Amino acid sequence: IFPVNARMKTDPPLPEGFYGNGINLACAKTTAGELLTKPLSFAVRLINEAKMAVNDEYVRSAIDLMELRGRPHFTMVGSFFVSDLTNMGFRDVDFGWGKAAYGGPPIRGLGVVPGIISFFIAVRNTSGVDGV
Repeated sequence: IFPVNARMKTDPPLPEGFYGNGINLACAKTTAGELLTKPLSFAVRLINEAKMAVNDEYVRSAIDLMELRGRPHFTMVGSFFVSDLTNMGFRDVDFGWGKAAYGGPPIRGLGVVPGIISFFIAVRNTSGVDGV
């Protein structure tokens, strides 16, 4: 399960300068056995297909669901949640006393079931080498 930027997925798209979240959750579904036996390209294809499925209809359907049921919690049984925060700019935040030493979740194991959520976070080591 992973968040997909839905800002440009609606028709019309959210206006430039919109301040707020514009994400939908997508899911690439497979078995552990398939992930172990198939090439990495298999997993990449599943993720790309799930991202492409988030379109105007998908976004509006999610909005309708929330209007009808509030914010139903997605299942975490057999799931792994991952989010790429590398482009969020956390590392470059400066509140007046210099650039951040770290930007990301405050603790590990966030979520309903600790340990099944992973965040990719941009880092720079003491030699100035960027990584994730």
